[in-house]
Amino acid sequence: EPIHGCSDSISHNVIVKPFTSINITSNGPDSFCQGNTVILSIGAYSSYIWSNGSTTNSITVGSANNYKVTATAANGCTGKDSVSITVYPLPIVTFTVIPATICSNAGPITLTGTPNGGFFAGPNVANNTFNPTGLSGVQSITYTYTENVHGCSKTDTSTITVKAFPTISMTYTRGNRFCEGLSQTLTIVGAFTNYAWNTGATTASLTESTTGRYTVTVTAANGCTGIKTDSITVLPLPVVSFTGLPIHDTCSLWMTYTLTGNPSGGHFNGPGISGNVFNPYNITAGTLTITYYYTDNNGCTGSFSDTAHIINCTGIGEIQDNNGVQIYPNPNDGNFTLHYNFNQPNAILNITDLSGRLVSTFEVKGTAGNQIINTELSNGIYFWQIVNTKGVTANGKIAITK
Repeated sequence: EPIHGCSDSISHNVIVKPFTSINITSNGPDSFCQGNTVILSIGAYSSYIWSNGSTTNSITVGSANNYKVTATAANGCTGKDSVSITVYPLPIVTFTVIPATICSNAGPITLTGTPNGGFFAGPNVANNTFNPTGLSGVQSITYTYTENVHGCSKTDTSTITVKAFPTISMTYTRGNRFCEGLSQTLTIVGAFTNYAWNTGATTASLTESTTGRYTVTVTAANGCTGIKTDSITVLPLPVVSFTGLPIHDTCSLWMTYTLTGNPSGGHFNGPGISGNVFNPYNITAGTLTITYYYTDNNGCTGSFSDTAHIINCTGIGEIQDNNGVQIYPNPNDGNFTLHYNFNQPNAILNITDLSGRLVSTFEVKGTAGNQIINTELSNGIYFWQIVNTKGVTANGKIAITK
């Protein structure tokens, strides 16, 4: 005691019950993005009471809070621990496909999401482009954006309805390159409701015979439209001509004529034709047509026609009662007999060709008799005249064939 310094003591026994310290552990970080969870656990005790009312040794939490637990051991001792959980909000993400409905042949469309900088995913999606080709029906496309502070991501989903459009095919009656004078029929294959050609036609088929590009816009029953274009090239026919036919009346007993076609390499057709030779022999009198055909490297054929006038030389006959003048035989080989009987002397026999050109002249001896006339004229029809002081007293036509 403090006055005299006297002391005394007493002892008492205390029983200490062992207790393991409580420590909350988690299977992940204490801070995470909204939508995630973490499991909080403590060791093995007789009973548990968490601040959220749970009575198990572990809880799964996904919201921000300060989580506390009180645990009681088998010896009745209790302990406490707590942990704070932080939850980061997700970014606000929006995305809507425009348009909401599209035809499968419309081509790619650009996708736009908010905030910018995310990525798109879905069928036929590449970067920020959606291509409806080959698709049909409702298609889902997602847009995911991750903010760069805590790395939290959010995804928005939008749908687009793709209306199928069939492939436009076209049939042809011939190749796209053909010769002048022919035509091409373009026909759209498939069931469509409307057709609009750039020519103004509104049918499934179009027949054309001129060079050009032909475009048709077709409409399907679902309202989708498509375009098909094709070209036609019309090749000109070659320019053709030929020479060699007689330009005047031709005797059916006469010489043959060699014909020359331009361009060379074609063929002739018509009465009396053999190869490139025209032979009027025994052809019925009248006007006949000879045609030359030529086919170029494109397979196009041009033609040129000309006529020849055939006369029946056997019908000329001997000249009778032509003011006392006769010529025989007729036709002849260029040599014939002139029989004459007229009152005026000093007559002249003139022979001209069909063009009127004077080709031979003979003096007629006396006023009557028979005179042998020898000419060197080639085959053909000629006109003759007896001319004296009174003028032309007789005339006619002779045919020479050798």
